[in-house]
Amino acid sequence: MMCINDSKLVSKKEIIDLLKEQLRKEKKEKIERSHIVLPSSIDFSSQNGILKTHLTNPIQNMQEDGAAFEGWIVALKTWLPHITRKVELDFPSSSDLPTKGLGNPESCHYNRFLYRIDNFRRLFPDWFFLDDRNRGEVTEFMRRLRQGRCLLNHSLKPRKSVINTQNKEREIESWLAFHEGKEPLCELLGLDQTKLFNQLPVGVFYNNIERKNAIFTRGAGAIDLWGISKDGTTLHIIELKCGRNIKMGVISEMLFYTAVLYDTCVAKDNIFDFGKYKNSRQTPDMIAIQNGGQKFKQLHSHVLAEHYHPLFSDNVVNLLTEGLSRLDIKFDRAKYDYTNKRLPV
Repeated sequence: MMCINDSKLVSKKEIIDLLKEQLRKEKKEKIERSHIVLPSSIDFSSQNGILKTHLTNPIQNMQEDGAAFEGWIVALKTWLPHITRKVELDFPSSSDLPTKGLGNPESCHYNRFLYRIDNFRRLFPDWFFLDDRNRGEVTEFMRRLRQGRCLLNHSLKPRKSVINTQNKEREIESWLAFHEGKEPLCELLGLDQTKLFNQLPVGVFYNNIERKNAIFTRGAGAIDLWGISKDGTTLHIIELKCGRNIKMGVISEMLFYTAVLYDTCVAKDNIFDFGKYKNSRQTPDMIAIQNGGQKFKQLHSHVLAEHYHPLFSDNVVNLLTEGLSRLDIKFDRAKYDYTNKRLPV
């Protein structure tokens, strides 16, 4: 590895070169096949072992590379430990967004971003920090969130198989939740086959579940698959990706969904409660997740994909596992092969 003087400012381009060198060394691959780039909307630099991370546009879908700060930070922390002894995040404040009111799409993206930052801080408090200019805003947002009555969205009707859909990921979800993939998935994760479900909404609302009261983004956002262990004590969530969808945003999605369910279903001092939309009936999946009014003893998060980004290494998995263990949350990932109907690979 090229020698880096601690006091020297390491630019984003140099960080990319360091990543490529590490990949050549660790994976012995041609770097052209690895496509190692860092998102243009996140600026990185390092000096004195501190990785400065500047997110230029926090009002984005967290799946997109430019918003997935969690994924890039854990990757850089893992692959380049000598220049990431500490990580400091800063971003342009959009504190005026709340004046646009709840339910505003930009406000909802921004609120979710602030919650994600706070969650990342509690997972990695020893090395992840906020710039002084941003710290107060995140703290104040979390104070208001904890003081309010925040309700988790829910299904309005039981999910059914959509195995014939043109959406490949939804097809695979159905294969796992309703067809031949169900038994091996439940065996792999130790799930009760009668308590494996598809698409859990994770919208959060203030006081009442209504569009105008949305705190976080709503609509299509949902946990792909989830279930309950055979002994009924552990809640499992599964973030699914198919084909060559290898964006690092999968880490950000997994951490966000994990945090929301932890703060609803496991944490002693929960932030979110279960809500009810008007006079809707309770669906089987909502009855299951409410668990008779009792908290689950543990949460276990999984990522299931056919391929992974070259930076999403076993050591990145280990770092995520270490951080989530602070909340007694378990984490793992696995591969599957939908073409040959194999799980796991």
